Amino acid sequence: MTGDTVKDNAVLDAYFRHTFACARGYRKIFVNCDNNLENLRAENENWRVVLIDEEMKKRLFEYRD
Repeated sequence: MTGDTVKDNAVLDAYFRHTFACARGYRKIFVNCDNNLENLRAENENWRVVLIDEEMKKRLFEYRD
């Protein structure tokens, strides 16, 4: 990350469009930074973005009985 949110989002968006163009069957996209990827989701798509740090904290401190 460069610290320039506009530039960082543009690079991530371009990577996403290229990499996931034919892999839109995913339900979750894990990302390690703030992003605007959900803005790229089409109406007929149901994937969602999950922040890695938040998911890790949730699972790390989750207690099981």
